[in-house]
Amino acid sequence: MIHVEDVEKYLIEIVTDYLISQGFEHLAEDPACVFTKFFPFGFDQITFDISEVIHGSSVKYVLVRGYKNIEKHWEKYYEIVGYPLTSDVPTIATHAILIDKKYEKYPDDAMMYGGADLIRNNHEQQDLKQYFEEFKWQYENLLIPVLEKSRDVRWLDQKINAEPLKFKDFGEIAPMTHSTEFHKLIIAKLAGNPRYEQIYQLVRGTLVEWANEEEQGKNMLSAFDKVYEDLKEVKPLENPILS
Repeated sequence: MIHVEDVEKYLIEIVTDYLISQGFEHLAEDPACVFTKFFPFGFDQITFDISEVIHGSSVKYVLVRGYKNIEKHWEKYYEIVGYPLTSDVPTIATHAILIDKKYEKYPDDAMMYGGADLIRNNHEQQDLKQYFEEFKWQYENLLIPVLEKSRDVRWLDQKINAEPLKFKDFGEIAPMTHSTEFHKLIIAKLAGNPRYEQIYQLVRGTLVEWANEEEQGKNMLSAFDKVYEDLKEVKPLENPILS
């Protein structure tokens, strides 16, 4: 059986040159399989996750994007809800499987895992080469167009607030754990969504239920109400393109 260390070492060898050519870099403090690309408006981060399973090694990736102009409206409450105090908190995640829901190209080994991962098991070196060729195709042809569209806060609002209480299956993007509630509210405000107050009340109702059951829910509710109060001083963006 091929070991995790061998898979990771070989994967890094074949991905580094390509990701650097795409503007990504590997930061010294990051794990080996984490690559970040910075923009004036935020960042993209691709993480290749490798784990050892019974029949071999599993390889998957996830791509996240962070927007400064969204995160700044609630970053001072990260600690309350259990987010790390860093400058690279993501706003959305995307993956080819979110875009091509039938995924007819990979009917046998494509599956959802943790919301946004594509798994490949039993990798030998040739399998890894093929996996990475598939990833490059997905990144260039499926993911980049979605990331470009996501710079429009009104497009994000349509995705994340199509239904006020819809927390999963947004289509091309995926929610981030412990931040979907905040992102729904902030994005609705920045986009000038006419249902903003309804969204606040409905999402808050779910947090009230959570607060009645767990301490974490109380923390979330407290932070959510504080963000709502802060947003009273914020106007919708005249230019919807996040910059």
